[in-house]
Amino acid sequence: MILFGIFAALMFTYGYGILENRNQARLDVVNQKNLELEVLKKEQLTYEQGKKDITTLTQKTYPPQDLFSKDTKVVKEIKILEDLAKRYSLTFTLTVSGTTKMATKVTGVTGELFLIPYTVTIDGAFNNIQRYIEAAEHSAFINEVQQVSISSTPDNRARGVFNAVFYLKP
Repeated sequence: MILFGIFAALMFTYGYGILENRNQARLDVVNQKNLELEVLKKEQLTYEQGKKDITTLTQKTYPPQDLFSKDTKVVKEIKILEDLAKRYSLTFTLTVSGTTKMATKVTGVTGELFLIPYTVTIDGAFNNIQRYIEAAEHSAFINEVQQVSISSTPDNRARGVFNAVFYLKP
């Protein structure tokens, strides 16, 4: 009986603590593996959805005429560029250097496709100008940037000047 009492006392003071630490370590490993499993399940769902999206996209055709503006004043395109500048807290100035009547016809293209040159000047933080450029590259209309100039201003900001052209299909 005394031997059992000593054994019980040792178990309560040391043994159960050691067992609890082992169990906690195993529980931590199981929780980590469960977390990895959840991440893998989400990645699998994303992969499956991506396969479905690619299948859907390959079955659709995108008419090229929808890529070019039909608005002879390019108001929608200018608004998109303005909104991008506002999103990144940039001062925005756009100058359209041509008109639809004086627009140059794109060579090597069958049909009516014209170029309207424009210049965008934006002032602000350099990293915001960089974000603006990235966002403008992925805009919903086709334009071609022909020249980019980025310089610093006296107030320790940056100025970006972009010479580009809108593509117009009247």
